[in-house]
Amino acid sequence: MSSSATAIPAETPLLSASRLISQALSLLRDSPDSAPSQDAISQLQLSLDVLTKLDPYIESHSAAPPAAFEGLAQATVSEDWAARHREGKTAFPLGAQFSAGAYEGMFVAQVAKSIRAKRVLEVGMFTGTTTLCIADQLPAGGKVIALEIDAYLKDFLKPHAEKAGVSEKIEVMTGKAKDSIETILKEVQSGKAEPFDLIFIDADKEGYQGYFDQIINGGLLAKSGTLLCDNTLYKGSPFLEEGSPQIEKLLAKVPGISVNNAVALRKFNDNVLQDKRVLSTILPIRDGVTWINWA
Repeated sequence: MSSSATAIPAETPLLSASRLISQALSLLRDSPDSAPSQDAISQLQLSLDVLTKLDPYIESHSAAPPAAFEGLAQATVSEDWAARHREGKTAFPLGAQFSAGAYEGMFVAQVAKSIRAKRVLEVGMFTGTTTLCIADQLPAGGKVIALEIDAYLKDFLKPHAEKAGVSEKIEVMTGKAKDSIETILKEVQSGKAEPFDLIFIDADKEGYQGYFDQIINGGLLAKSGTLLCDNTLYKGSPFLEEGSPQIEKLLAKVPGISVNNAVALRKFNDNVLQDKRVLSTILPIRDGVTWINWA
């Protein structure tokens, strides 16, 4: 099972839809004008049951994360992220929902294991839940290099990585991701380092296209490598037509959606699909994961 005792908030298209259905049910039940259709309520309730039980079922029937994951998940959920941002320890306001969680962390780790990855690049780490899962599945001598803007988060992960016994497999580079990628590019292009077998992007959404261009144009991804990009279904927004009543209602009624992120990810998805250098498939895993290989 990939689920842990600590539930990390998930933000997925299914959750967006379930919130909307829940609101519709409330409106039908509270309607003062006419008796609502019991069949309609029954059907909506069934839809809500299916939507809300899918993610928990998937998590409970997928591979479990390493034992040290639970402590990291607890620390992620219990941390006062608003206070850390006020103190200047994080560059942006953060929250536990920024974590990919056990299920997705283990999915990325299983990809790493299945392709026999030894060098992994993670663009955007947050508290390192995915980092920990990946490191646990890497062979001896394997390394995951995680890029994170906040030094505080490097320190946040450290005791949990030590407890898991994977500290030697994790290197955290702090600062702006684009600058860290440029540093790594120079090492790879000079022959001092090898390209990466697996790259996972889960950082600022408006930066995805730039990171993709750096990686693909610079040859950071090995020819047999895999690039995974998170949040490419971003709460259901990319597949609703831009400017349509549906997208406007989604933005208004589902909390936490950034218009800029929605627009950036829609454009990113379009650009990746049209890029003849790569093959891509969007998987409906949590908030959407795009699997990319060289064509």
